[in-house]
Amino acid sequence: SYYLLLNVVLVGLAYARAWRGLNLLGFGFSFAVLGAWVMDSYQPSNYAQVQPFVLAYFALYVLAALFYALRHSLAPRRALDATLLFGVPAATMGIQSQLVDALPYGAAWSAVGMAGFYAALSMWAHRQASLASPAAARAVIARWLGESYLALALVFLTLAVPLALDAPWTAAIWALEGAAVYWVGQRQGHWFPRLMGLALQPVALYVFNHAD
Repeated sequence: SYYLLLNVVLVGLAYARAWRGLNLLGFGFSFAVLGAWVMDSYQPSNYAQVQPFVLAYFALYVLAALFYALRHSLAPRRALDATLLFGVPAATMGIQSQLVDALPYGAAWSAVGMAGFYAALSMWAHRQASLASPAAARAVIARWLGESYLALALVFLTLAVPLALDAPWTAAIWALEGAAVYWVGQRQGHWFPRLMGLALQPVALYVFNHAD
């Protein structure tokens, strides 16, 4: 609770000022302490008490990254803090997998939830980009945010499959997902989805060939 209160204050400061170092310091200490406690002391009976804190920390640092990117008129190349953008979901998923280890398909459902959350954020960010002048810095930043969030959504959706299904089904779904992602990237003229779609094909083939 004490750390949560500190993080609320920190995110309030992130709303007012672009202090990247303070954001990273809060993120690092908060998730390190929480992760260490979960690894050392967590019991499944603690789930109802701990899960809200994990979600609250996650939401606060997603907001901190958004505030840093969109509120302070930074140049596009400075505005996206990759450590927060990608480190927060990675750290959260690592802790979350420990919390739900005893629940049936808990990690898979957590990954699906993260994918849905980032897909919604991606749509929101692209909407923000469309509302600004295409050449404006805010439009560029929002567009890059949308692409980053979409990449995270795809990563978590891809991760959910092997957490829920056996190898042959995982290979089949990854191959279909890769084809669909490539098609969307081709239609939109974006290279990153096409690259991800192509990369999934040999991975799916490897998984299928090495199924037990």
